[in-house]
Amino acid sequence: MKTVLIILFVCSFTQAAMVRTFYDGVRATGMGNAFVSIADDGDALWYNPAGLARLKKVTFNFIDANLSADSMDTVNRLKRAIFDKGASDLLRTDTQFARLGLQASFFTPYFGLALFDRMTSFMDVQNLSMPDVDMYSINDIGVIAGLGLPIGENFSIGVAAKVFERIGVNSTVKVSDLLNQFSVDPAAFLAGLRDYVQRMYGSGYAVGFSAGTLWRIPLGARAPKFTLGAAVEDIADTYFDPLGTSTAPQPILMSIHLGSSLRYQLANQLELNLALDGRNLFAGHPLFQTVHFGIELRHRFFSLRTGVLQAYPTFGFSFTLHPHTQIHFSTYAMELGDDWWQRSLRVYMLQIKIGFNPI
Repeated sequence: MKTVLIILFVCSFTQAAMVRTFYDGVRATGMGNAFVSIADDGDALWYNPAGLARLKKVTFNFIDANLSADSMDTVNRLKRAIFDKGASDLLRTDTQFARLGLQASFFTPYFGLALFDRMTSFMDVQNLSMPDVDMYSINDIGVIAGLGLPIGENFSIGVAAKVFERIGVNSTVKVSDLLNQFSVDPAAFLAGLRDYVQRMYGSGYAVGFSAGTLWRIPLGARAPKFTLGAAVEDIADTYFDPLGTSTAPQPILMSIHLGSSLRYQLANQLELNLALDGRNLFAGHPLFQTVHFGIELRHRFFSLRTGVLQAYPTFGFSFTLHPHTQIHFSTYAMELGDDWWQRSLRVYMLQIKIGFNPI
């Protein structure tokens, strides 16, 4: 896995950096990643720990696997690299995105715990005229735990802490420096860049904290449920201590998210959720990268979702086979240019959960 991670790196030859996210839930991205005020399942541990106070049942997932990629070609190249040791053709001279995740989780009312291993990589080798290379390829392994507490009938707070090790690259270098070191021949350039990235690899461990609140505003017995949410990730920034003689990875900067949602109960086991989030506020991102909107039609056995993320449409669906299996799918796009609708990269996500999920 480490060999694959070394080869799967970011080479983003764009002036606008890709928005970094520690965790993207498949259900959430299907509805535009607007989830701060929804936070009513295990993903509350990542999006807003105050949502843990809303959990009603005990849930244990001993398998929670997800795969994200921009195309089947990327998936096939990744498969050959991992299982067939065929890493020589893993990279393309265009744009690639891949994320592999595996975790085991346990939830009770008010509490959540998860062990996770997540690898994320992005590559964009297309335009050598840009001044900088945004290099990003990481593997995070650790544990996260959270606690949510209700305060009265309509308000809750929550905190979460994660302890994890990070291996990878997250830095910016000059294209001119790379071209001075490597041949401009594409094959030779990629081979040399792999070696360069390996030398830049850092590893370290960190402890990060998050907190959140949820406030349900009563609108009447027959009215939809209106909820406001707020969450802060990586409070006061998350810094890494280096492992051995390696270089410490770059710190994870604090991010602030605000959200609101309306929940309509359409039938006994059918509800409609509308959500609007402002994510990564005050971080200098363009407005179109911070506004997220989502719609979800949720039933006991299935869900349908759509939304808007970075000005591009998102879609998703889920099937639940009680009491042990859940299958989630979503697709979203991220903007790689300086403004909206300039140059997008669409990602497809698949998640399978197997465990004990009571009805």
